[in-house]
Amino acid sequence: MAFIEIRDGKLLIDDTDWQEKSLLKNLELLVAKEGFDELQVSTGVHPSPNFGYFELADRFWRASLCIYFTGVSRGFWESGAGFVEPWLFNACHAIELYLKGFLQSADWLEDVQQDLLCSGHKVKVENLKKRHDMETLYAEYTEKIKEIVSKWNREKLSEPPEIEKMLLAERGEVILNEIIEANENSFRFRYPSLRQKEQAKQKAEELQIIAWDRDDKALFPITGIARKAGYFFDHVKVINTLHELNKEMREIASYHNACWDYIGAFQDIAKDLMRQYENY
Repeated sequence: MAFIEIRDGKLLIDDTDWQEKSLLKNLELLVAKEGFDELQVSTGVHPSPNFGYFELADRFWRASLCIYFTGVSRGFWESGAGFVEPWLFNACHAIELYLKGFLQSADWLEDVQQDLLCSGHKVKVENLKKRHDMETLYAEYTEKIKEIVSKWNREKLSEPPEIEKMLLAERGEVILNEIIEANENSFRFRYPSLRQKEQAKQKAEELQIIAWDRDDKALFPITGIARKAGYFFDHVKVINTLHELNKEMREIASYHNACWDYIGAFQDIAKDLMRQYENY
């Protein structure tokens, strides 16, 4: 049989692979309670000033939660391992996507200063830089959004946005910086090995060997994430700080979207006046 089949309204799953049995037990419990979604699926995001980054960031964050919840409820056969890299990769990727969305939103706010009718329904961006350096992304965004707000076109757009609602608080920045240091260049949780800095010219890779060593100095103080592989850490502390940062980033994203709605109202008024003038 195929891996998943639906016969006479019943869900049938091939459970012969022992590595998947724990996952399937969890799935059976969920299906029994919530049912099985037989609807078709699709991919894509909606046009927006953030170019769809906020929407996808939210999806990757929730995907990280799915992995985490499955892992801590023993859906993975490994004890205390197996789910950690996929969980942390998706969580970190969500953060990266939010940062890129912040930059895209800032770019649109900058364009609106010169062209009040500049559309926020982005469907194409020229020369989009697909980079992973979250430290640079946030620094560039911070500098840009501060400049935009300080030079806000009050004559056309009334009062400027509240800058404090567009930036991370001090604790949020600390959490972000620890995650950046723990996941340098977004590679640590994506691959089994890392390039060693002192051997960069030779392009030597060193395996991230799993172990269960204990050393509080090997953990970041706020997030609790281990600085490198081989040291065990408190996953509850980590998920709490990740959740805290994601919530703050989502609030910044929501504020950007509110700015879009606010400016969109001005744009609608301007368009109506232009149509009335043309008809007159």
